Amino acid sequence: MHNRLTIKFTAPSTAVARFAIKYSEAAENLMGINFSDDTLNEELEQGDLTTGELTPSTPGSNVTLHVDPFKVFEGESQYFFAMKSENDESGWSEVSNIANVTVDHAGDNTPPLGVSDLSVTYVNGELTVTFTCPGDDGVGEDPVAKISIRYSVDKNNLNAENFHNDNLNDEISSEDLMPNYDLTPPLKGNTFVTLKINP
Repeated sequence: MHNRLTIKFTAPSTAVARFAIKYSEAAENLMGINFSDDTLNEELEQGDLTTGELTPSTPGSNVTLHVDPFKVFEGESQYFFAMKSENDESGWSEVSNIANVTVDHAGDNTPPLGVSDLSVTYVNGELTVTFTCPGDDGVGEDPVAKISIRYSVDKNNLNAENFHNDNLNDEISSEDLMPNYDLTPPLKGNTFVTLKINP
């Protein structure tokens, strides 16, 4: 894990009502009846994700979730993950296989380059944002983990000191975008991005 955590699985072949993905520092805390014991493990929530949805998708489809590691990891060197799916008629499935991940505490110390070609236009009631999304370590093609676009009536509220201050500016969310656009970073770094925003 290099400051990003990805969970991949294949959705069940029949429609399900919900997924429950849990994690723990010990594999046995996810086995059998322990899976349902919230004192032994923790469940992923939608707010823990940077991209993806915990809502069940098309049966048999491949699902990819990107998790914010800073929200789920608490200093241990290894974590285990397992999941169940629930059907309205038959209840919960058996526990899945148990996957594990080793945490790289050294982390990724090279931030992406800043965007230098951000452009915003408002034409005929349509608000468009374009920019080149940098690579994870600057010039490379590895993707970044997250895109954050913020706006304010005062440009000083968007400087380096204030950029992450929610009291001074607002962050664009997926709900602010027009259909067929989302904030998922491109699969390759240094890719040109166009977003249409609902003004």
